[in-house]
Amino acid sequence: MVDRWLANDWVLRVLSLLLAIGIWANLSLTQNPNPAGVRKFHALPVTVRNTGHLKVDIAPGQVSVEIRGPSDIVRALQPSAIRVLTSVPYAQPGAYRVKLSVDAPVAGTSVVWVQPDQVTVRLANPSP
Repeated sequence: MVDRWLANDWVLRVLSLLLAIGIWANLSLTQNPNPAGVRKFHALPVTVRNTGHLKVDIAPGQVSVEIRGPSDIVRALQPSAIRVLTSVPYAQPGAYRVKLSVDAPVAGTSVVWVQPDQVTVRLANPSP
């Protein structure tokens, strides 16, 4: 009975296809032993650069960030390693709507999104 199956071209084609799929799946899984992971971080503080001696008020002062990278690195990532930054165009009193940037905390990781991606920075002269 097995001899008849092996003599049939269609059976050999199907077996060949199944073997090829099995080899491909095995190679795919072993070449990427560290699949990508995604992690969300909430209530991260925003740091404003280039404000000089002025008093700074940020609204909102905290944001959420999503980081993607190798799962073991993303899992071990501490919120304190993520820096959410912005700067104002001029170190002068006033209100500025500015975009945020996030330093990729570890090589091989990337920022997927920042929510919100803009904040309002109010600069004022310090009280005497």
